Amino acid sequence: MDENTSVLERAFELAKSGKYPSVEDIGRRLLAEGYSIEQVTGRQLKIQLRALIRTARGGGLPKVPKDRKRGSDLRGDDVKVAKIATGQESEDG
Repeated sequence: MDENTSVLERAFELAKSGKYPSVEDIGRRLLAEGYSIEQVTGRQLKIQLRALIRTARGGGLPKVPKDRKRGSDLRGDDVKVAKIATGQESEDG
């Protein structure tokens, strides 16, 4: 555990590495490194981490057919947050 790196920063680093296929795997790795995972909770954070994992592993945001609505976990602001997290969009745009 690097004392200068917060648990959230480390979670994002692990997600971007592409080595961990799920948020749960990232949580296990953080525990193994000596971090407390109490802060690694919440719907928005998990959406961001999943988006980073998908991008790092060669995916992107999930595609939804035009005749279907997005699932409740990826609407409006959630999509924007995921795009910002993956670098597909800037916070201004």
